[in-house]
Amino acid sequence: MAPGALNRALAGALGLLLLAAPLAADFAAEEQARRARRVEENLWQLVFGKRAVSEARRLLGQPYLWGGKSGDKGFDCSGYTAYVYRRLGVPLAESAMQQFQQGSPVEKAGLEPGDLVFFLGQGSPLHVGIYEGDGRFLHAPGTGKVIESSEIDSSYFRDRFAGARRVSPALEEERRLRAEAASAPGVRPASAAPAAGARAPLFTSPRASTTTPTPTLEARP
Repeated sequence: MAPGALNRALAGALGLLLLAAPLAADFAAEEQARRARRVEENLWQLVFGKRAVSEARRLLGQPYLWGGKSGDKGFDCSGYTAYVYRRLGVPLAESAMQQFQQGSPVEKAGLEPGDLVFFLGQGSPLHVGIYEGDGRFLHAPGTGKVIESSEIDSSYFRDRFAGARRVSPALEEERRLRAEAASAPGVRPASAAPAAGARAPLFTSPRASTTTPTPTLEARP
């Protein structure tokens, strides 16, 4: 190759490298940001799930009551899950069938604490509970029973498993709450209750005391 042609080829290759360098840097930065978001989302889901399980365990032993939504005398299965989620600022529909349409589907092998798990019922189309972890879930089983923890792969439930859903507060809303908590003047005393209808950020506030008044859901017969 003639010296002039070689120089032009080298200059062209160098130009391409100079153009590609910023693109590669942008790609690397975007990939790093995506990974950071995934880490934050996983952490956020872990915190929310543990809070949901903790709240659900608080109600162990409460009696089953068909149509029970407020917990005054007991819960039915969907009333129980809706009550727990509402305590954490996440609205759920009143029936198991409607709850099955919320959130995003989760494979059984990918279940995380706090996920909703559904089973084919006897007296109703679907039975719902809250995955506890380690192959167990919390639920209000039926008339004459109390809220309990059961094995998801027991002989009774294994063949009745219908699916699972992950329903949790929007991450952007969670970020906003955390930013507001961080920028608020002064520190709110730990014993002070949040304003009516408000939800504390999951990453920064401990679970409310069991003596804190709880929201009442309208009971549906």
